[in-house]
Amino acid sequence: MRTAGRLGWVLAVPLIALACGGSSATSTSNGGEGGNGGQSSAGGQSGVGGNAGGGHSGTGGQGGAGGQSGAGGQSGAGGKSVTGTGGQSGVGGQSSSGGQSGVGGQSSSGGQSGTGGQSSAGGQGVGGQGGAGALGGAGGQSGAGGKGGGTASTTTVALTIDKTNTAIDILFVLNNWSSTSEIQQKLSVQLPQFVAILKSATVPLDLHIAVTTADMGAPSDVASSVGCTAEGDGGAFRTGAITGTCTNGAPEAGATYLTDDGKGTTNFNGTLAGALQCIAGVGNTGCGFGQPLAAAVRSLGADDLLSGTPNPPATNVGFLRPDAYLAIILLVDRDDCSPPTNTELFSVQGQPDNLTNPLGPLNYYRCNRYGHLCNDSRSASPTALISPPLQPPGDAQGTASQPTLDLQNCQDNDTATGLLTPVQVFVDQIKALKADPANEIMVAAFTAPATPYSVVWMPAAGGQSTSPGELWPQVELSCGPQGGVTNPESTDFTTDGSSGEPGVRVSQFANAFPDSYLTSICYASYAVAMHTTAVKIAELPSGQNCVTGTIQSTAAGIPTCTVTAQVLDAATNTITSVAYPNCGTNGNTPPCWTLNVGTGSCTGQSFLLMDAPGTTSQSATATCSICNPGAVVLAPGC
Repeated sequence: MRTAGRLGWVLAVPLIALACGGSSATSTSNGGEGGNGGQSSAGGQSGVGGNAGGGHSGTGGQGGAGGQSGAGGQSGAGGKSVTGTGGQSGVGGQSSSGGQSGVGGQSSSGGQSGTGGQSSAGGQGVGGQGGAGALGGAGGQSGAGGKGGGTASTTTVALTIDKTNTAIDILFVLNNWSSTSEIQQKLSVQLPQFVAILKSATVPLDLHIAVTTADMGAPSDVASSVGCTAEGDGGAFRTGAITGTCTNGAPEAGATYLTDDGKGTTNFNGTLAGALQCIAGVGNTGCGFGQPLAAAVRSLGADDLLSGTPNPPATNVGFLRPDAYLAIILLVDRDDCSPPTNTELFSVQGQPDNLTNPLGPLNYYRCNRYGHLCNDSRSASPTALISPPLQPPGDAQGTASQPTLDLQNCQDNDTATGLLTPVQVFVDQIKALKADPANEIMVAAFTAPATPYSVVWMPAAGGQSTSPGELWPQVELSCGPQGGVTNPESTDFTTDGSSGEPGVRVSQFANAFPDSYLTSICYASYAVAMHTTAVKIAELPSGQNCVTGTIQSTAAGIPTCTVTAQVLDAATNTITSVAYPNCGTNGNTPPCWTLNVGTGSCTGQSFLLMDAPGTTSQSATATCSICNPGAVVLAPGC
């Protein structure tokens, strides 16, 4: 709970009924429940019954118990009652098709039509066909239809294993405004360890490494007050240090990013770690309205695809390789504030710079107010999503001179009320760069925790024509030195001067990628975080070699997979297609394959190919049968 004077932080399947009598069951593709037949009108023609019993089961599904047809109506004097195809539907049990219902006899004048047969417990497959209802009096109520089948018992998956591609493009996006000196220093001291892990990979990695800043400018009608240029760095890569020296390494003249193919060819002087430390010294004089997401997209040309080809800034051409894996590392202490072009977010539009301005005072709170939606759990509508308010609402806590408001479940504002580019747009643009983004892209974000999230109103700082006692809102730091404007509910207090505002949009961006890593920018050391990031990047080439789920096995316990490899023969220098058997079937004699526990981002199993002497598998295609946990009847070997 907050201290005195502060607010306590609170955290079918449709049934189908027939209009006339007769036994019916809804036909479903997967496990649907058959509907009850309707009551026929007196003297009317009862409708043809639907599929009794199991209904059309889906592949491998278990049929339910068939419904009981109602008794046909009594015909009037001299009338003829005609039974339909009544009788007993097929016997339950496993079968490819339900039994055929028997043909009913014709009743005599005034006779009662036969009672429709009841199907037994439905077997697997198609249930029996119910009979047509009797012509005559009021038809009976048809029974409930049987339940259709479930999902298929197995699914076939295929994957391509490319053993020759170890190319990885690594992009750092660093904030460079006034509050970032401590953060950049913590990053710099860990870069040698980061590079060492990449260089110790079991297979030499072919690396491209680049650095850009989150400074994308802030076009404004009061540029002198904003303190930013209109375009900032524009996503261009940095080629030298703004702060510090480059004594341990630096890019060669004309190089805008670092290259190391793992075989001795590089484009820098000194060590790779020293050269990376050199270009990562981006300084702290950049624009305070940080736009890391727009910077990442622009630097890669993902926001400007020409016939499917990225169109980055001229200085960045050649960095992004079509066949390479991609890693993006974001390091920012404020949340993303990336607006669309021609924005008015950074302007006053001829209005005073105070609370009377339609957008509020010209400060970073605009990025929160028009970039986030949150719940206010103490309000009359606690589940409604609202923008962080400009004025203290009625449920604000704190004091009259310093009101506070705790908000929950904050997210990107992708509605018409938002003035920033929706996070999903950036996610889609980055994912469009790769054919298989789930396995070819990794994102790491060093940012402030998205929670706790609170607004505090403080005396106006700067502005124009402010009223006496005017209070301006700002979002409290979610991590930082204890006291001051750091949220008292924070669990991440610092002693090195590091701090950060809730990274709502940055966190949402990172979490949109299956292979991602999120950590706090306020940690005293980045040793663990940078180690984890480097390991995940180094393992990217193995991410495609991953099978999740339970693989169906034979009676002998052999996984039901087939593997075909493209094999280079060293003697003839030719590549041929070779079928590899499972090593358990040939006494572990190469060539063959086996499965190992997955590593890195792979939570399943990975293929290990054992090549015959004098040959090397370049790539392989593997196809496996995966057991479906939702199947009613499990396939053999599941």
